[in-house]
Amino acid sequence: MSQYENDIIEDKDDNPNTSGDLGLRHRIPWSDRVLLNSEIPGLHEVKELLEDDDASCLAEEEDGVGCPLPSTPEDDHLLDCEMTEVLKAGVLSDEIDLGALAHNAAEQAEEFVRKVWEASWKQCHFRNLPRWLQDNDFLHAGHRPPLPSFYACFRSIFRIHTETGNIWTHLLGCVAFIGIAIFFLTQPPIEIQLEEKLVFGTFFAGAIICLGMSFAFHTVHCHSECVGKLFSKLDYCGIAMLIMGSFVPWLYYGFYCDYQPKLIYLSVVVVLGITSIVVSLWERFGEPNYRPLRAGIFMGFGLSGVIPAVHYAITEGWFKAISQASLGWLILMGCLYILGALFYALRVPERFFPGKFDIWFQSHQIFHVLVIAAAFVHYHGITEMAMHRMTIGDCANPAQIRSLAPSQRGKRPLLSDVSNTVEFVTKPIIQREKRVCRNNAKNIHIPEYKAAALTAEDISATQGVISEHEERVKKLLSKPFKIPVPGYHLSGRTLGIRLSGPRIALHDPNEANALVVYIPPELSEHERIKLDLSKQLVHVVVDPLLCNILRPHQREGVKFMYECVTGKRIDGAYGCIMADEMGLGKTLQCITLLWTLLKQGPECKPLIEKAIIVAPSSLVKNWYNEIYKWLNNRVRPLAIDGGSKSDIDTKLTGFMKTYGRRCANPILIISYETFRLHAHVLHQDEVGLVLCDEGHRLKNSENQTYQALMGLKAKRRVLLSGTPIQNDLLEYFSLVHFVNQGLLGTAQEFRRKFEIPILRGQDAAATDNERKLAQERLTELVTIVNKCLIRRTSALLSKYLPLKHELVVCIKMGKLQTDLYKNFIQSDSIKKSMEENNSEISKKGGRSLSALSAITLLKKLCCHPDLIYDKIIEKSDGFENALKLLPSNYSTKEILPELSGKFMVLDCLLASIKSTTRDKIVLVSNYTQTLDLFEKLCHKRCYKYVRLDGSMSIKKRSKIVDSFNDQNSDDFIFMLSSKAGGCGLNLIGANRLVMFDPDWNPANDDQAMARVWRDGQKKPCFVYRFLCTGTIEEKIFQRQAHKKALSSTVVDQEDDVARHFTLNDLRDLFKLEENTVSDTHSKFKCTRCVNGIEVKGPPEQSDCNSDLSDWRHAHNPRHLPDIPLRQCWSSGISFVFHHRSHEQVKG
Repeated sequence: MSQYENDIIEDKDDNPNTSGDLGLRHRIPWSDRVLLNSEIPGLHEVKELLEDDDASCLAEEEDGVGCPLPSTPEDDHLLDCEMTEVLKAGVLSDEIDLGALAHNAAEQAEEFVRKVWEASWKQCHFRNLPRWLQDNDFLHAGHRPPLPSFYACFRSIFRIHTETGNIWTHLLGCVAFIGIAIFFLTQPPIEIQLEEKLVFGTFFAGAIICLGMSFAFHTVHCHSECVGKLFSKLDYCGIAMLIMGSFVPWLYYGFYCDYQPKLIYLSVVVVLGITSIVVSLWERFGEPNYRPLRAGIFMGFGLSGVIPAVHYAITEGWFKAISQASLGWLILMGCLYILGALFYALRVPERFFPGKFDIWFQSHQIFHVLVIAAAFVHYHGITEMAMHRMTIGDCANPAQIRSLAPSQRGKRPLLSDVSNTVEFVTKPIIQREKRVCRNNAKNIHIPEYKAAALTAEDISATQGVISEHEERVKKLLSKPFKIPVPGYHLSGRTLGIRLSGPRIALHDPNEANALVVYIPPELSEHERIKLDLSKQLVHVVVDPLLCNILRPHQREGVKFMYECVTGKRIDGAYGCIMADEMGLGKTLQCITLLWTLLKQGPECKPLIEKAIIVAPSSLVKNWYNEIYKWLNNRVRPLAIDGGSKSDIDTKLTGFMKTYGRRCANPILIISYETFRLHAHVLHQDEVGLVLCDEGHRLKNSENQTYQALMGLKAKRRVLLSGTPIQNDLLEYFSLVHFVNQGLLGTAQEFRRKFEIPILRGQDAAATDNERKLAQERLTELVTIVNKCLIRRTSALLSKYLPLKHELVVCIKMGKLQTDLYKNFIQSDSIKKSMEENNSEISKKGGRSLSALSAITLLKKLCCHPDLIYDKIIEKSDGFENALKLLPSNYSTKEILPELSGKFMVLDCLLASIKSTTRDKIVLVSNYTQTLDLFEKLCHKRCYKYVRLDGSMSIKKRSKIVDSFNDQNSDDFIFMLSSKAGGCGLNLIGANRLVMFDPDWNPANDDQAMARVWRDGQKKPCFVYRFLCTGTIEEKIFQRQAHKKALSSTVVDQEDDVARHFTLNDLRDLFKLEENTVSDTHSKFKCTRCVNGIEVKGPPEQSDCNSDLSDWRHAHNPRHLPDIPLRQCWSSGISFVFHHRSHEQVKG
């Protein structure tokens, strides 16, 4: 074995861990991949040596301590590893010259390793770094190894390691300041003069040099020890340059008219800066042990700015120092620098969590971010100083002129700046009369029109030359600075200045008719003495603009909602339900609440910064118009009523990412559908308040819209619904749970404790014990919910709106309708379906699809046979034998009102209204097919009409509504789909409304019927509800009455709600009651009607909101309040329930 091989073995034995300590990355064993010729002498010894060496290398790599090769080929272990390749080449040749092979192999290996590790390197642990790369021992892993070239160093900025954050923070900051500097310095001289460019240029140069040097240092300091030390010194020099550049603009503008202090302070800054640079170039200054010294020197240099700041504040006053010299921004900048230096010096947070902040959020990265923030804060501050100086003009105080620099004295001043003015004299001037007399010389005369430069001593004499006319012209020509943005007003506040005196309310609480929603607690005399006036609570008073138009019940509603959303009524709960009935002005009350929260609070600052209004798509534009109507241009809401997904995402992101009191669009108006589709954007940040119009859309807590709104980060929630209970108490629970989560427990707890006992007590067949328990649970439920729910009925509108008559008109079906109805319910397929359905009801508790389909077909048949004609032709289930019942000449091309009892009455009613009045009428149906029949009838009778259904765009809907409400419009009929336009539309252009078919949900019918009797209505209103006598329509109406009784009990808290229907009655849907004038009236077992005559009137206090049994019952047309309806009685009317909204006051 050769001497070189022995040296390798000895070195390996003497120092087995040397390669690991030096952080060398070892090669992969090659023994498995290269086949050596076993016949070569000495092969086995060499192979064993190489295998042992490779095994030890791999063992060290598995321990995770390996690091890339350094770039120095003189390393013994580098030769050790590379000699493996040399030995391989040697043993395969005939003559082995180990010395020559070792030399050539070392050179080739060095080049190979350099190229390989330039392309790929492995992160190192701190303990495996060379000493010159060890800086922060609290950062354990993720370090870059020594990289052999600048190219490799710059490529490493795209890798993740401990320096990635440090590199990119200052690289991006450097690019940003380069862009700002280019934009600023390239402005034309007429806008920014050369002096201003030079002053700002020093700051830009300091910032760019500092950030650029920092970026360069963190990028290349791993190249080698020499390069690292060089760029470390340049990095510290860059910090000194930034501090110097930051001082120059402030001193220039702060002491603009005081030349001597400015010169002194600038000189001191330059000296301190040069000193810092010299110290930075000191060799030992960059060592880790001197980290506190480095931070201290730069902190001291920066804090030296306190001296000129205090000087300025003493000479000019603290107010001017804050408002004119941007001292507030200067202080903020200093705090950011100092905070960053403290993070850097103390190595927080990695000091407390070693190894946890190796890559991100380490102290050096925090320091970098704070440096950039401080630089931008300073730029903003000096910009304000420059703008202030440009606004007030040059120095005009004669006492300050003496301290001006010579270059500034030569400037040509304004007319008012008479110092150093060259004036053309039109009359001889005697110069220094006293001096001439003393020297016994003649007076010296200056010829006319020759220029004479005035000195400082002549200022008083020169000022007297300016005539009153010149002053007047100067005053006329001078234009004060005007902000070019229309409608923009300065707040009058400056950073760092607190308004003197105690806090005061935004509006006067003692003003007449003021609505005070918050009153500060009373303080004792002792508490008043100790109270800090800057922290005292103030009254919250509604803006008089809105307060003066609110009605008494609306004022009460605004105050109730304010107390709820501020947590005053329920501790820890900030939501409420505004459950006023339709037409009571819920929209105006909510706008008043929004405006109050956005503008004021007990601590003299707004309680919220922004709010979201979620509404049905048809009401988005209506909310926008209402806000504009009541608040004019005081606030600019953002209404999302269409657009592509990307456009909507952009708008919503802009809204969510806007903070502070200067939010351009503090109110977002969005539809439920759009909110659900873009919930991922709206869930990003917090919102002060969410307001849900037509909140009964959230009755199902399982649907996606409900879940999307529940995920919104908004603790203040307001829900608007005129019908909080539509079907059952579980829907009521969902609404309360949305505004105040957990107030009623979970859904299972609510059902067990409240819903089941209350529903059992509502049944007409309930026992006394069940009713007693229901009353107890109802009282408990109402007590809890009433703290966050306010409910007023439309009876309040009687003071403000004209009289309204509601009429439930029972109409006999035509002969064809009756025959088809009987044929359907008696068909074998329907009977079989009902039997299967009954078994499913007993098992599952619900109706099958076939039963629902049968109900829908019966409802359509009650409207007109044309609606089921296609089913009859197809002979579908239930209509197998119905075709023979149709007349031989039956056609759907033209409508025949005689085939439908309801259409005969409608046809007669429209003709009577058209011929005897000038009223307009709204026709509402649940089916667009019925609207098609309305259109055919209008064409047949030549009535002008408009139609609104789900196919119409949102923008077009508002146009046709406005057109119909116009008094000059010729439209007689407004056809409305209850699903598309039953909520929120204002149709006060009409004073009559026909609800042609009932809906299972009474809230839908109530919403649709409230379109005409609302604010702005001037005429008496008539609302008709058409029902086919004894059919499924009456059964649906009875179910509505049952649901309304539940709502009256829980929401309206009416005690004696009549129980007329058992559950068995309500389930008996498929039965035709032929021998009755009204199945509903028959089930009442009415005691006021005897032999078809109402012998006793309704209770005195009853109205159309009362139970149906307390309405007037008309068996004949004699006492009907509506003359056109009287004329229609013979068309098929069998019975009418009717009542008025309030007692008419006779004048």
